Amino acid sequence: MFVVAACSNGPTANTKSLDAYERYLGALELAEGGDPIDARDLLGLLADPDPLARDGAVVALGLLGDSQHTSAVINMLYERVEADGQVRNTPLVRADACRTLARLRDERAVPALLNVLKGDTDEGVRRTAALALESFADRPGVVEALVDAMGDSGVSVAHDAHGVLARVSGRDDLPRDPAAWREWLKSRTP
Repeated sequence: MFVVAACSNGPTANTKSLDAYERYLGALELAEGGDPIDARDLLGLLADPDPLARDGAVVALGLLGDSQHTSAVINMLYERVEADGQVRNTPLVRADACRTLARLRDERAVPALLNVLKGDTDEGVRRTAALALESFADRPGVVEALVDAMGDSGVSVAHDAHGVLARVSGRDDLPRDPAAWREWLKSRTP
């Protein structure tokens, strides 16, 4: 004889839930509504004690697509260690902040993304910054930073920096060699 237990259909979207995944889902649900009041709730979630809930808020702000939230998202790019030793913004949060900034397309994000590309401790976050910078390839210093990133110790960073450069320049014939790209940059300068 089998006994079937009643089960819920899974987590529910609720930004006030005790469960971090439900708060994550709640943030995404708020973004679907697109109400300015919801944006205030999302900004509040950026201070949530759980990184998953903070990540939901970062992703949701990108879905809203309102560049007035750029500064708040930029603040999520930085890895801060709390008094208890916990990392405030995990690589997931920082990488999704890069993606959100690319989606918002606000040039105020460029210096922060360049800093992440050059100095984040996580290879995946640096890689995501390189990809995000494709949205800003026409801004000063971006192409040069991507050329430098081809020398990154992280293979995925170097690979994706090269891919971005090839796409934005139309020069997919140039190898993943910073020297070759520096020569190309010199040839472009009048």
